Amino acid sequence: MGLDTVELIVRIEQHFAICIPDAEAERIATVQDLADAVLRHSGPPPNLVAEITRRVVELVADHAGRDPDAVLLAHSLTSDLGLD
Repeated sequence: MGLDTVELIVRIEQHFAICIPDAEAERIATVQDLADAVLRHSGPPPNLVAEITRRVVELVADHAGRDPDAVLLAHSLTSDLGLD
């Protein structure tokens, strides 16, 4: 996991006031993996799942310098979005 990805995960943790364990963070490869980790550690009510996932996509897009509408949950953080 490169510095860009670490910085993104720290940003996500701070935004959602959660902590993703290092061993789990090392396995995050896609936007969906990151959204799933946020959902696991924040324990949101079911009606907020879509909103939290949307916010994760927005934060990833901002960090990667992309338009949020162009970021898909299946995108790889490294090969598709250019994070190291």
